[in-house]
Amino acid sequence: MLRYWSIQQKRKLPKDYFDKSRNLLISDAKVLKKSAESLRNEENLVLADKLIGRFGKKQLLQAVKQRQKTVGFDPSSLILTNYFLPVNRVLAIITNQEHLSKMDELDDLKIKEFLETTPLYSWKSFKLPQMNRSSLRITEIDSFCDNCEQHRPFHDLRSYGGGAGEAFRALSSGTSYFEFTCVSCRKQRHEYLVEQIVTESDIKLQKYGELPRKKLDRDKILQKFFSDDSEYYEKSVVCLSHGFGVAAFAYMRRIVENNIDKLLDMIQEDNNSTDSNSEVISALEELKKQSPMSDKISVANKALPKYLQPDGLNPLGRLYQILSEGVHSLSDSDCLERANKIQNCLKYLISELSTRKVNRAKFKSMVGSL
Repeated sequence: MLRYWSIQQKRKLPKDYFDKSRNLLISDAKVLKKSAESLRNEENLVLADKLIGRFGKKQLLQAVKQRQKTVGFDPSSLILTNYFLPVNRVLAIITNQEHLSKMDELDDLKIKEFLETTPLYSWKSFKLPQMNRSSLRITEIDSFCDNCEQHRPFHDLRSYGGGAGEAFRALSSGTSYFEFTCVSCRKQRHEYLVEQIVTESDIKLQKYGELPRKKLDRDKILQKFFSDDSEYYEKSVVCLSHGFGVAAFAYMRRIVENNIDKLLDMIQEDNNSTDSNSEVISALEELKKQSPMSDKISVANKALPKYLQPDGLNPLGRLYQILSEGVHSLSDSDCLERANKIQNCLKYLISELSTRKVNRAKFKSMVGSL
């Protein structure tokens, strides 16, 4: 400890430096205790208990965060001495526990969802299952059959044998091959190649091969709406299909910013033909004014009629909120998630507005002919 803080303060510290309470943080004492417990070192455990007695009772995680805030403590910069090696271990355990709490546990349903929806070359992490499994093998997925021309169940029809007498082998890092056949026509076959990296607590999966090649999902309604920005829309679809989150988000933002007034005009036209809500009209006019995107979020929440808000959810307000977020501060996976949300919000709004417009025209034509 003395050596580390001498380096941090760029001066030689006296041997009695830690005899003064102001020079010793509770995080030092608690990390020392954790380390001593881990190494079963009774002498240091007794010392740690004495040191902790000088301080009020705080959680170890709070103490570590306070150290980070006050002196810029960076665990990765620690010198790996006999003292700091267990410190690193304790910090790693805390960080890993926080990370694991946000993960889904790996099971057959998660593997099925991963194979069906995850783009190529995208990594996804899961907690290891509580029940040991020897492989990632699952028996079925749902996918589109080109031969049947509709979605069908696909089953793994290969023979694996009973496995009697074989020793159980735990799931390990490597690669996995999946093969599924359409249960209806028995002609269409889907194959996947997956790389897995297994640690003591989690598993990372990456799909690096898929046959037949997945067709790009181009929405006809959005294609028509974005006709003036067809090149950008095409690029965003390609980026979404390959999991290029930052690029997909950037393209979707550019497209929406170029076409947002057209969307607001559609909402205003629908509102005028329905109930002419004055609050909605004024909010729509406010959104068309030049102002920072962040200032428009609260206005956008008032600029949509109630009948376009399923269960009180406002897709227009959510759209403006996502657009106000900066690309540079987000990870690739966060950008991918937001790009998909933008697309889903737009798809709902435009399809609802278009359908209502067509139905109104049909109704007026029908009533006019009576």
